[in-house]
Amino acid sequence: MELENYASGGLTPVEVLRTATTVSAEALGAGADLGSIEPGKLADLVVIDGNPLANIKDLRRVKRVVKDGQVFELDALLRR
Repeated sequence: MELENYASGGLTPVEVLRTATTVSAEALGAGADLGSIEPGKLADLVVIDGNPLANIKDLRRVKRVVKDGQVFELDALLRR
C-alpha cells in the first residue's frame, strides 16, 4: 500500500495521514472543501478497525465507507 511506503521511507504515522488527507487536498487546490473533518467541508471518509497511528498497516482494516452522507459497510460492498 502506498501509505505504508511513506512510513517505510521515514514519515511518522501522523505525517503519513496528513499526506493522504490535508496535504493532498491543499495540493489539489481543494483544501477549503476536502482533507479534514470540519463544519462545511465534504465528509467522505473511511472507518478503520484499528489505530493507524500505532500501526500504519491498520489502514488496510476498512470497516465502513461514508460517501455523500451515506454509510456503506465494507462486508456488504464486497458481497455485491
